Amino acid sequence: MNFNEAIVIDLETTGLVSSVSEIIEIGMLHIRFNEDYSYEVLSKFHSLIQPMKKGLINPKAMKKNGIQKDELFKARLPQEIRGDLFEWWEDCLGGQVCDIIGHNFQGFDKSFLQLFLGEAYAKMFDYHAEDTWAFARGLQRIGLIPIDTNLSLEPLSEYLGIPIKAHRALDDCYATINVYTALLNLANGKSIPSMEE
Repeated sequence: MNFNEAIVIDLETTGLVSSVSEIIEIGMLHIRFNEDYSYEVLSKFHSLIQPMKKGLINPKAMKKNGIQKDELFKARLPQEIRGDLFEWWEDCLGGQVCDIIGHNFQGFDKSFLQLFLGEAYAKMFDYHAEDTWAFARGLQRIGLIPIDTNLSLEPLSEYLGIPIKAHRALDDCYATINVYTALLNLANGKSIPSMEE
């Protein structure tokens, strides 16, 4: 880890393919790390987003995240949420580029976020992202995590002793940062602090 502050990101979407699916919930935590890998939350951003392609909502995705369609159809429009997100980024980061922490960010969230933000993505976020799935996979390969451990966010959290309320964006942000700090401790030969609800 070569940064003191980062944005933890999690998205909920209408499906798995960014070219046809949409973001319907976005969660972000602006965090600062302490020397012992603990962290403090400096600010947070969270919003539902009304989908524009209402006929392409995947029922499996909705069952997984538990978001109700009537909630989404009452939510604000994507362009409004983009405006709110830019304002939050200016307020909490002063318009500076920032590192990202996410779970399977490179494999999933990044493409959705790039499409949602367009050219602004590169202005807001560093090209570098700490992906907790990839981090855990690396530790698995060197024997620090059992090879049969499922590295999806919920089972990985459970393996690490981290309470989780999965599949809502802000809850998953907290799970992701707790997984990240636990993996840092594991990688550096330290015990993982117990975490209570």
